[in-house]
Amino acid sequence: MSDPSVRRSPAIVLLAILLALGAVACRTAPMSRPATVPSALPPEENRELIRNAMAVLGWQADSEAPGEVLARHQRGSYFARVRIRYDETGISFDYVDSQNLRCTEGPGGCTTIHKTYNRWVDSLHEGIRGLVAARRPPPLQPL
Repeated sequence: MSDPSVRRSPAIVLLAILLALGAVACRTAPMSRPATVPSALPPEENRELIRNAMAVLGWQADSEAPGEVLARHQRGSYFARVRIRYDETGISFDYVDSQNLRCTEGPGGCTTIHKTYNRWVDSLHEGIRGLVAARRPPPLQPL
């Protein structure tokens, strides 16, 4: 039988639940959807730059097809997978799936996710963007 002196008020239970939900919500944010990286490089060079950035930032290729790399980043029991598409006009990124990163599904897919996902994907995007920029030929100067 329970001790009557340890009765919990419904208000205290509700407050505990709200605090727990607030702690979880602080770790999530709207999902980052990186812009397409413009690139006039041949697809083979874009693929090479993607693979280089992935290697530096700890991403692995789960699979590859012409014009596409399925990339995965994993830390312990957390992982994210993105599809990176590339051609002679640019490089784009799409969320595929994740584990333990608190993806909240909404219309059109995942709408909020753990901030760690955004950090991983934004770092990969910026790494690739930087490598593409370094390969771009300088603009032609008028004669």
